[in-house]
Amino acid sequence: MEIAQSQYRTEWLAVILAGAASLILSLAVPSIDVVGWISGYLLGLLAIAVHLVMYQLFKDADWKQFLAYYYLVFFLRLLLILSLFFLVLAVTNIEQVSFTLSFIISYILHSVIDIILIHKTSTNRPT
Repeated sequence: MEIAQSQYRTEWLAVILAGAASLILSLAVPSIDVVGWISGYLLGLLAIAVHLVMYQLFKDADWKQFLAYYYLVFFLRLLLILSLFFLVLAVTNIEQVSFTLSFIISYILHSVIDIILIHKTSTNRPT
């Protein structure tokens, strides 16, 4: 059973609202470094975007093969994101607390949205 694309509107709306809320928060709170905050948010969003691309590539694979790819790409994505995280902190001169806090919030928020998306699809997948 194929899920209609319109059923994913809630997840995309959540991503858009999270981005808008993050931008408004970074501009509204004067003690937050805007560049650090937005950079952290975008890095968290990138992590989930890489995962969604992987998901689209392997969504038609059988369930065991999908899980094998999922764990491999999860590990590679984790290495990529941690490398980028430390590279940004080492090379740039952005405020580290805003960047780190924004990254953690963004990553957790987008991961929850990602898990909901996978769950919706996996409940309709033959085992």
